[in-house]
Amino acid sequence: MSEIKYLQQPIQMVGDFTSGMKQRHISSRGEYLDFTFTNRCHMLSWSDVYVEYFYCTDNCSGATGDIDCVAFVPSSDESMKKFPIFPMGSDGLAEVQVHTLDRARSHLAGNQRCWIVFRWYYRSKRNWQETKEDPIAVERIELRPSRVNFDENGDTIERLLREEGSSIRVQEASSSVEIWVRYNSERYMRKCAIIDKATGCLTSFCDKDGVELLLEPLLPNLTRACTDNDCGGIDRMKGLMPRWVSFKIQLLEHAFFNYSFWYRWKRIGLDPQLPPNAQCDVIKLFQEFEDYVVIDTTISMMSSENQMICKFHVVYRFQCDGCVKITTIANPCDGKLGGSMLSFPRIGFSFIMNKNLRDLIYLGKGKWENYSDRKTGSDIGLWSYQPQSCCDYIVPSEHGNRCDCSWLCCRDNNSSGFLFVAADDGIGRSHFDFSALLHSQKELHIATHNHELEERKHGFYPIYVNLDMYSMGIGGDVGWAPCVYDEFLLKSDKEYKSR
Repeated sequence: MSEIKYLQQPIQMVGDFTSGMKQRHISSRGEYLDFTFTNRCHMLSWSDVYVEYFYCTDNCSGATGDIDCVAFVPSSDESMKKFPIFPMGSDGLAEVQVHTLDRARSHLAGNQRCWIVFRWYYRSKRNWQETKEDPIAVERIELRPSRVNFDENGDTIERLLREEGSSIRVQEASSSVEIWVRYNSERYMRKCAIIDKATGCLTSFCDKDGVELLLEPLLPNLTRACTDNDCGGIDRMKGLMPRWVSFKIQLLEHAFFNYSFWYRWKRIGLDPQLPPNAQCDVIKLFQEFEDYVVIDTTISMMSSENQMICKFHVVYRFQCDGCVKITTIANPCDGKLGGSMLSFPRIGFSFIMNKNLRDLIYLGKGKWENYSDRKTGSDIGLWSYQPQSCCDYIVPSEHGNRCDCSWLCCRDNNSSGFLFVAADDGIGRSHFDFSALLHSQKELHIATHNHELEERKHGFYPIYVNLDMYSMGIGGDVGWAPCVYDEFLLKSDKEYKSR
């Protein structure tokens, strides 16, 4: 419903926004910013409305290692401004000039993220409105500095967590590579992480107290529990036809009809019931440095019929403060798929997380579930996330995704746990998608009704987490044919990078 309300609101911002992200670059000297809006309702006049705006930030540079210090609130001083509207002619466009406060520029100079939010109101109450204060349109755009100088070690949060006096070393065993660290307050080294040589995957990861955070390895993931739209295609239509009609239509189906995404996924081995297996081709241990070590792996994702589907190049950089940087390049094996692959469901990682990490907070699109083609009505903000105790849909399927996340914090009652932070992948993309559920993709895929899923209570069961570098849209124009638009597909002829 939020998606429909946003898409149908009478006033919308217009401009050249790259990759669907509404961003605007500002200089340190800029006094005013011009924003252009379009009036989509012929019964609405610009003289009938007024606009307000305010700034909000994520305050990341103000964090001191405790996630509670992070705030996402309007600035307290001069936060709300009312500005006049300047109609630009008879084409329904109007321009709004906004003064770039010193406060907004200082946020950007400190490597924080900053947004400006516009709210449009009627000057007088309409009959259908409950109150005059109900906005008729809302727009949010991120402000970016024209140039930001980052150091080679990445983002602000990581620098705040780094400790002095810690050390790290690697111990190689016959079947695994172990990473040992010593924190500045300790006398002896302790095991921090384990990488399995057979799969090239992270199988163990402990916090500073030695508590295991992973119940199952961090594995490359290419599958999802099929939605109703994923199953739409000629294969579904044939199942509803009489046998004689189904038999005769076989002569025409390849020329005039499309098979469903699920039909294609199942043929190449992207089945949640039998997901691809990870096989490590190469694992290299680079020279140990003073405060970090680098482990380079090449992982082949093989189907149950031993067909290569995708190759992952994963580089782990373990740091002496307990952090690990993961750089990933995924190369689908387009030539070996025989042209049958229309799109991957997702490209990323999955793992099972300790049930004690029950407190989830993230900076990204919310507060409802959203996907690459269903996120326009969702706002960037600081949101809490509760894994669903049961599936929201009558027929269980993929659900609960959150898009465009800058970071995700998973912690227990003692504020220990994971902090996932997105880094720039080299092409201007610095976000990820995630979902955290109490049922696995296999369980959701097999169940035909939500009563078949065991009812699970948050905090008492492990959490199944998907961290997606890229995720396919869910479509929905029609239910009897593949209907995801091209820009929301994950084609098999591309290379996918993430950090």
